[in-house]
Amino acid sequence: MPDSIKNEKFTRKIIYLLAQMETMSVDVLSGFYSKAGFKPNLKSWISFLSKFVLSLGILFIVSGVIFFFAYNWRELHKFAKLSIAGSLILIPAIIALFSDLKKFYAKLSLLAVAIFTGSLLAVFGQIYQTGANAYDLFLNWAILITGIVVISNFKPLWFLWLVLINISTVLFYGQIMWIWIDPYVFISLFAVDTVALLIYEYSGFKKNPQFESRWLPRILGFAAMSSMTVAGIIGIVTDFEEPGYLFCLILAFISYAGVIYFYSRKVYDLSLIAVSFLCIIAVIFTIILKTSDFTSASIFFNGGLVIVVLTIASAALLIKINNAWKTQI
Repeated sequence: MPDSIKNEKFTRKIIYLLAQMETMSVDVLSGFYSKAGFKPNLKSWISFLSKFVLSLGILFIVSGVIFFFAYNWRELHKFAKLSIAGSLILIPAIIALFSDLKKFYAKLSLLAVAIFTGSLLAVFGQIYQTGANAYDLFLNWAILITGIVVISNFKPLWFLWLVLINISTVLFYGQIMWIWIDPYVFISLFAVDTVALLIYEYSGFKKNPQFESRWLPRILGFAAMSSMTVAGIIGIVTDFEEPGYLFCLILAFISYAGVIYFYSRKVYDLSLIAVSFLCIIAVIFTIILKTSDFTSASIFFNGGLVIVVLTIASAALLIKINNAWKTQI
């Protein structure tokens, strides 16, 4: 590889364009893939395995703590319970305090602090029987770890925080408002996940390298579209007895269109486009079954035909979008 381009940053699109050059040899292309990080080398594998083993160790520790409390709960004194839960927070907090937060083990230490904060709240609530609702536990947990989440800038921590916010939202409606399955519940979940997704993608547009990873926005997009899809299907099945479900269905198709446009024109991500197609198929399939009164014959013939046709059409559109992206300069 020429020295003049060794320090250049290559993307998948640039490498694809280089591959179209007939004079480009396989060895040179392999070098480009290795340089861009798409083809892992020995050093990358060692780094991945070390991070995986370290993460697995944290998971085993958390699991061990949960089973320890579950098995020895009655035999432990109140002071012992709180001391153990508190020390589990203190030890990783000290490690993170005297470490460089950019290091992976320091970020994992902060993740352990966040997880054990929830265990401390749960132990405290069980000992003193505070009478608080479950949503209070998850909401207070999310509030207490907000500072840790912000300073760590660690995506698993952001994921944990967003999961806690989603759980708090559902439990708030169920335990305080006494509504579990309601359009407002789905709309609230959609709003939380969509706002988080928009913030992430906006930060990515600012060329922040910490927002280049795609697994978190894919989960957020899937969660947002799924909430509206489920609400829309419930509305179809119940003949929209609750007007809010009709709004959810309209909002669902708006989100599908927005996802298809944004991730085919602005940010290349076929996975979220595929999820939107899958949601559209689910809604159309439900409409077909509803108009056929859910008879066995209609499910087998009409439903099967609809799924086959829409799946083929979705695959063709995905291929077309992929080819169109590849030809863009």
